[in-house]
Amino acid sequence: IFAVSGLHIGLLAIIGWALLGLIRINHGKAALILIPLVFGYAFITGWVPSAARAALMSGTMLVAPLLDRTSRMGNSLGFAALVLLATDTLQLFQAGFQLSFGVLAAIAIMARPIAQPFQPLTELDPSLPPSLATSLQLAWVWIKRHFLSTTSTSVAAWIGSLPLLLYHFQTCTPVSIIANVVLVPLSFAALFTVSLSLVAGVCHLGFASVWLDNANW
Repeated sequence: IFAVSGLHIGLLAIIGWALLGLIRINHGKAALILIPLVFGYAFITGWVPSAARAALMSGTMLVAPLLDRTSRMGNSLGFAALVLLATDTLQLFQAGFQLSFGVLAAIAIMARPIAQPFQPLTELDPSLPPSLATSLQLAWVWIKRHFLSTTSTSVAAWIGSLPLLLYHFQTCTPVSIIANVVLVPLSFAALFTVSLSLVAGVCHLGFASVWLDNANW
């Protein structure tokens, strides 16, 4: 995990988007709610550079529905880099800045091509009509797709970070491929249960909040 605070910002945006979608809030209104939430979270946690970069990137992705546009990783990366460098051009020479944008660019470019050859392994048996698949079979397909997506993203991130890690820190950490596959979903689960606990607290569901806190632990 390259920047835990940056990871949390991204996960918070994803969780918020999912929860607002469940209660049928449209994309425009969801973006208006989430953008202040993302920047507020980054601010109250200290506005460290990794969180600031992640908040700006998330905000750029979220603002697209307000402008009736589709978010594109390349455009968002370029805009976030431009804004950050406009405020401080010396960030270009910082390891954190280079890793943040280098890793994201590598994921955008390489994650899908890495996963594509293995895509058939995640599909249902071609001879089985999807309407006849059991819940267990559909769940197994979902698990395989999620594992492939997480693994291909982790491999792409490691490849993108490798030249910078060698240059700045003289280190190579292939174990991070396995670590990310385990730790990123765990981080998501932890932050998700905390978010649900906060919602339960606001709704005065104390028993649910306690249960969710224990689940988070």
